[in-house]
Amino acid sequence: MVIDQKVLNELIEARSCADEGNVGLMSYSLIRASQYAKDVGQNVSEQRKEIENLGYKNGIPVALAEAREDAEEGDAEEMEVYLSSASRYAEEIGVDISEQINEIENLGYKNAIPLNLAEARSCAEDGEISNMQIILGMANDYAHKIGQDISTEVTGIEALVL
Repeated sequence: MVIDQKVLNELIEARSCADEGNVGLMSYSLIRASQYAKDVGQNVSEQRKEIENLGYKNGIPVALAEAREDAEEGDAEEMEVYLSSASRYAEEIGVDISEQINEIENLGYKNAIPLNLAEARSCAEDGEISNMQIILGMANDYAHKIGQDISTEVTGIEALVL
């Protein structure tokens, strides 16, 4: 079967993105390739599956590296986004990355807690009680996830607004 040139171009772009582990752009190109293929009566489901598997395989280390970078910076929210992506990619291809995820989560939450506490303290000092409460809630959630007790710090910050 001869593949339509527009379809082929999108498949080539999708494979290039898959090689780089750029799952977002890979998916976009695959959607376009599938639509073009449908328009000309071609089936690219085999090529699509092969490229998706490659993209997910290569996307896992990319997403984990981004998550680790965010974890090291204490940006737990961004870390969680990348870990969610890595987890989804791993699930798609049947790979277990739970150890890596747990390690990165622990690092991220551990690093996020002092940043959240400092930000909550600043909010308390500025009289921003609702922001303080939200941020303390996040810090408490992170602390709970890694088994850390921050009740003394939380009480001290809350006392600033009493």
